[in-house]
Amino acid sequence: MQSHFHKKNAAGTGSFLAASGVDRIRYGGHRRITLPYMGSVRLKRKLPAGLPYEATIRKHLGQWELSLAYWKPPEDARLKTHEAGAADVGTQPLAVDSELVHHENPKPLYRYLKQLGRWQKKQARRQKGSGGWREAQDRINSIWRKILGLRKDLQHQLSRLLVNKYRVLCIESLNVAGMDKLRFQAKAIRDAAIAELLRQIRYKADWYGTLIVEADRRFPSSKLCHRCETVNHELRREKHWKCPTCGAEHERNENAVLNLLKLALDAARNLPKLTLGAVGPDVTLPDAKALASGVLAAGETGTDEGRTAPLTQLSVR
Repeated sequence: MQSHFHKKNAAGTGSFLAASGVDRIRYGGHRRITLPYMGSVRLKRKLPAGLPYEATIRKHLGQWELSLAYWKPPEDARLKTHEAGAADVGTQPLAVDSELVHHENPKPLYRYLKQLGRWQKKQARRQKGSGGWREAQDRINSIWRKILGLRKDLQHQLSRLLVNKYRVLCIESLNVAGMDKLRFQAKAIRDAAIAELLRQIRYKADWYGTLIVEADRRFPSSKLCHRCETVNHELRREKHWKCPTCGAEHERNENAVLNLLKLALDAARNLPKLTLGAVGPDVTLPDAKALASGVLAAGETGTDEGRTAPLTQLSVR
């Protein structure tokens, strides 16, 4: 097998496929994994229960990283603490859940923007490829690692917290690409990485047996009064507003998440009596030979077991 970079630039980034197939990756349950042509590689942490089937090595921001494609068995959905819930995502706070808990956004890009701009200016004034230019590139890579680390850590913790808490979770179907074109909010939206947070919530919902309910893009979650259901068409970007019909005072994000919670409760009541997640021996591990050939194929449920595949996504219009 030949290993070569798929791309390479002056900053020293690149990647190559190190192994593909479960028969080419050996993991003994500790912090070392064996790859073909490379031998034993030390991992940063112990891997969870599952089956690695693809390994990619890349140099990103001046550091070498090993990325594993990993099959993880679904978890039992009966361990949820709440039947239904909702999450309203944004820039600040990053999210508000149906318990009215505000998850603040640390704004990592804004925190390190001055340092990043200072070293980018120094690098632009130095000869490309020189020792001073490489020193500046190392500083820039270090700053970007801090920015991405803060952002990824918060998103992974928040997405797992939400899918672990609720059996049914309602989120919005946001047009993030359209929001990114807003003149005065584009940088804040990119810094919050809303699309990535929603992506993590969706795929982790399959892991932890959570039903995702997506509200329609035209659903006025922020403008709709959760008490009298009056739509305030005059609302623009105000954080606090008063309902013109019932006089209730609302905080914008909390009112939106309470409206989304109603959709989650309706979906939970209308669902058939299915048990979400792995509950018995009818859930099997994927076929190792199929994974080795590059095809993800899980074992099928027997015809006499009478188990219906869980519903993983529902669109509310």
